[in-house]
Amino acid sequence: MPVSNSMFVTPTDSSELGTIIHKLINSKSPGHDNIGPKLIKYIASAIIHPLVYIYNSSLANGMVPDRLKIGKVVPVFKKGDRSLPTNYRPICLLSIFDKLLEKLMYKRLYDFLIMNNILYEYQFGFRKIILNFRVKVAKKCGLSPFFHWTLHLQWHYKMWT
Repeated sequence: MPVSNSMFVTPTDSSELGTIIHKLINSKSPGHDNIGPKLIKYIASAIIHPLVYIYNSSLANGMVPDRLKIGKVVPVFKKGDRSLPTNYRPICLLSIFDKLLEKLMYKRLYDFLIMNNILYEYQFGFRKIILNFRVKVAKKCGLSPFFHWTLHLQWHYKMWT
């Protein structure tokens, strides 16, 4: 039984996982295993039930399988001379299976934060719905989204000075 204000991680099912798989972007790079979103979508019906079992086990135990923790580090060019290593930044390409588990956990964590009113009212990062809503409201009122953001920054600045 969940304790008040504690996070209970609900299990997933094939419907939720199928929706997440369907929304994967085909052009995203694969991880160290070279399995990309396109392949996962193609074989989803054959692997969805074992994945649900693995993910539910991971969510229930609070542990990520070691095989999902392996990443492929790739240098990405920033700008300048391509022959200088300092002009590159490293990114880590994770397995698509890890990305699916992250999406499941993100949904549960985000729902918990919203339900318990934990996020600061003006926290915009990771809150696409609120940001998109405010941009739409600004446009309907004839204001540019930039103008709305400027008003917010001015109000925020006045509150803390």
